[in-house]
Amino acid sequence: MKTQVASAFFVASLALGSMPLLASAATAPADTIDVLQTSVKPVQYVVDATDGSVANDGSVLQIQFANRGDEPATAVEFEVDSYGAPVKRIEDTGTFTKDAIVNHSFVNAGFSHSTVSVIGVKYADGSEWSANGQQPFVSRRQAAAAPVVPGDVPADEN
Repeated sequence: MKTQVASAFFVASLALGSMPLLASAATAPADTIDVLQTSVKPVQYVVDATDGSVANDGSVLQIQFANRGDEPATAVEFEVDSYGAPVKRIEDTGTFTKDAIVNHSFVNAGFSHSTVSVIGVKYADGSEWSANGQQPFVSRRQAAAAPVVPGDVPADEN
């Protein structure tokens, strides 16, 4: 009986002792990516060179952000909202080191009244952060790209 109790305490202490390591590897501070500025500008081109007339064809969303954390970020996922509703998700990949100012532009990704927020970050050490308790950043992206296997369709839908 003493051996079983001692074994139970040993297993429990291993489980409890490893929990902080799992939690720290799966989460990261939410405020490491700081969106500094955003702007949306129309894409214009000259229609007629003789009179200088121009036309608009889409837009360019410019996002300026910085990683305020000590760990370099390797991917940042932004959500672009229009009047409070999500209209687009943008993934920006690279190596974003501490306090480096990043200026990137994305075509047809927003409107003049759009807002931009960070919804996911992947770090160089493999840790991830995701807003609103969503699935981890990479898992969510992989799930969206997963192929549909014909054998997975229920028999009554064939």
